[in-house]
Amino acid sequence: MSGNTTFEEWSLDAELKNLGEIIQAMVKGDLTKRAKVRCVEFRDLANKINILAESVQKHINELEDYADKLEAGAARKHLSIEELEGYADKLEAGAVRKHAFIDEMEEYANRLETGVAERMKELAEIGEAVAGLSHCIKNVVNNLKAGSYVIEQGLKKDKTDKVKQGWSMLGRNIGKISDLAMDMLFYSKRRTPEYQLVKINSLISEIESLVKEKANSLNVKIQKELDPEIGEICLDPKGIYRCLLNLVSNSLDACEERGDGIVCIKSYLAGEGDYLKIEVSDNGCGIEEESLKRLFTTFFSTKGSKGTGLGLPVTYKIIREHGGSISVQSQVDQGTTFSIQLPAKRTLAGG
Repeated sequence: MSGNTTFEEWSLDAELKNLGEIIQAMVKGDLTKRAKVRCVEFRDLANKINILAESVQKHINELEDYADKLEAGAARKHLSIEELEGYADKLEAGAVRKHAFIDEMEEYANRLETGVAERMKELAEIGEAVAGLSHCIKNVVNNLKAGSYVIEQGLKKDKTDKVKQGWSMLGRNIGKISDLAMDMLFYSKRRTPEYQLVKINSLISEIESLVKEKANSLNVKIQKELDPEIGEICLDPKGIYRCLLNLVSNSLDACEERGDGIVCIKSYLAGEGDYLKIEVSDNGCGIEEESLKRLFTTFFSTKGSKGTGLGLPVTYKIIREHGGSISVQSQVDQGTTFSIQLPAKRTLAGG
């Protein structure tokens, strides 16, 4: 790197403080200061503030010129009453314009304050997201390394049970990577549900088949109580599938330590057929009251390093996109029930 290269140091706080000071000075009547920023994102705003200050100063100069003429004309007594009234009207109009410009400056100040607050919130959320993802990915990578090591040791010692154990570890964590990728895809994009006519009971049965092997390994029974009267419902099948898979997987994890766990999935119509209700309940470990308050917060997980902290926020987001709602009831060591309510009479035409 050349010794002649120089770098201009700047900070977001300094830039914002500079703009704030300029606006406050303008509101107090000091129009001599000009905004100077190094941040490209604030350059357009700084230019607008400077142009506004120059415009206000121009009008003030015109007002002062009118006042001088009025005073000189009155002293000479050469001005007619009509001319004096004309000057008075111009003076009054100029005063109105000045107040309008002041109001505009205050509006710019409010917009700047709001924009900065929103930007700081976005930066905080980005930082939280990066930290959460880094922690989750680190745990998955460590588990993949552990599985790979167990397989390597099993091959060296010709122990097939070790190889099977390591392969199972790899499989579980590959599944976690897949789930994380899907949750990130659903959570990061603003999307409109892709509605189709769906047989919700068939969708639930598909999920049961997918998790059946995991349930058997945990000695957990899956029960279904599906209303056969439910016909086709207009839903986004990919989104609702993701929601129910997250909830059922969480229930299975909650029953892991019991040895005799039960996960029950119910579907029925409510409100004279206006709403579809789906409940996923378990008799697992339950959730503490303090954790219930943060349950749908991004990257918060009650499963520690085993969870990604994205499953329930993704579920909440998809349900809200459908115009539905989700609630939870839980007692420690007794179990948990998630209840989903979705509009049941929506049509493909949007009715």
